[in-house]
Amino acid sequence: MVSIIDMEDRMRPAGTLTWVVQGLCLALAALSLVGSLAWVLGPNGADVVPLYRLGEAIGTSEQNTVAHEAVVVSGRAGVATAAAANEALAPQREADATSASPSGFVEFYGAQAQLSFWGLGRWESLAWTGTRALPLLGLSLIWLLLALTMRDVRRGDVFTTRVARRVAVIGGLVLVGVPVTAVLRQVLAVHLVESSWAADIADAAPAALVPWWSVVVGLVLLVLATAWREAAVMRRDLEGLV
Repeated sequence: MVSIIDMEDRMRPAGTLTWVVQGLCLALAALSLVGSLAWVLGPNGADVVPLYRLGEAIGTSEQNTVAHEAVVVSGRAGVATAAAANEALAPQREADATSASPSGFVEFYGAQAQLSFWGLGRWESLAWTGTRALPLLGLSLIWLLLALTMRDVRRGDVFTTRVARRVAVIGGLVLVGVPVTAVLRQVLAVHLVESSWAADIADAAPAALVPWWSVVVGLVLLVLATAWREAAVMRRDLEGLV
């Protein structure tokens, strides 16, 4: 009679493939963590790392280091483009040059009507940065959990409650983390635009508050985690009978 352990040994994936996948997961976890730290330490966070030169080095726009939100140009006639919107704001900038503004100096740029905020308040800046850094931190955790799971696969010890818990954590992060982040980003975008000089001629671009794909994927992972846990319990019980 062939035991379950013998069957698992025969079905165990090739070592090289599992090493490659595990290494890739670890690399992606590290990159996501670095990205999260870049937001925290950059100009919109603690402002201790000058990321402007980094943006120039990798060929990205300087706007990546300035808080910005997608907007729909509206309001008065004749400001339906980013260029016209900037012209419409010129008198307001001159009049308020010496006064304090909740969002400071703003400007439109690009064909997609992006509104830049060059003088956010401290809490606004932290909130804007946090909604960018935390998702990357969560993604880093997901990649790390996948790397640990691949390690267990390589060792032939994958059907355990430990792995089931990891799958459940990943499912929870996707199910809750993605929608919460999307809602917070939209609420913050509306607040920033409405409290800026451009409030009369622009509105925050509408966005779907709940990304339903994350709800579906998160629920599927939670169901899989439950089934995985039951399989692990059955495996443990059968091992006791062999």
